[in-house]
Amino acid sequence: MPESSTANQTSLENKRFWSEPCGFNAFQKFGFKNSLEFDKWYLSFYPYLAKHIPFDSVADKRVLEIGLGMGTVAEKLASNCANYTGIDLAEGSVEIVKKRFEDSKISAEVLCADILTHPLKGNSFDWVISIGCLHHTGNFKVAVDQIVRCLKPGGECILMVYNAFSYRQWLLSPFATLWKIISRNYEYFPANSDKGKRRLYDPNTKGEAAPFTEFLSTGQIQLILKSHNIYPSARTENIGSIFMFPLPRNWKLKIFGSFLGLDLYIHFKKPLN
Repeated sequence: MPESSTANQTSLENKRFWSEPCGFNAFQKFGFKNSLEFDKWYLSFYPYLAKHIPFDSVADKRVLEIGLGMGTVAEKLASNCANYTGIDLAEGSVEIVKKRFEDSKISAEVLCADILTHPLKGNSFDWVISIGCLHHTGNFKVAVDQIVRCLKPGGECILMVYNAFSYRQWLLSPFATLWKIISRNYEYFPANSDKGKRRLYDPNTKGEAAPFTEFLSTGQIQLILKSHNIYPSARTENIGSIFMFPLPRNWKLKIFGSFLGLDLYIHFKKPLN
């Protein structure tokens, strides 16, 4: 099947699957009554988010967020920045965020759109934020190329994607993970993971696996961005609740998160020229 046809099929499958937004499982499991209760849990479960996302320094900035989930990050960004645009492929997330903004009387643009194909205006955003989205798109490189294109010169980006060298990858695929390190082959090509891994990371309430999930290394991301003369920084975060049981999760985050974490946080700035 041609690459463009495969990408289109992935986008269609993502549109269906992610209409039940990321985080909805937790919303139901813990019986939250409203978004305030969910947000309080979300920000405490991921306490390092504020370290990576510039919530307090976007007052005069134009911000694009890609992948909206339940809208916690969206509302916090939109309430603090000068101009907010949020895009998501799935209508479920878009409707949730629009309702949040309506209830909070926030004026912002929220679009149902695919980052791989949407014609965002070039050189137009001061910040791009994408947490837990681009590894599902079906082509991480195209998504990054789009982000670089729409950032202003000097504009900055924070991405969170799944870490190819997390403790979970070592436990599930030790030989494949070791070979990735030994071979140092960081050339990128879209590579879906098996259904079992996809279900482990992102099951919906029916127990279905996300249509597409890839795990990325810092080396791959550096190689992609090098073509734009961009040299990113990277840090790992996040530990599953059952890892190294029975240690409290906040201890595990501090002890293991910085080198075995499930997630990669990538920060980069577009060159001025």
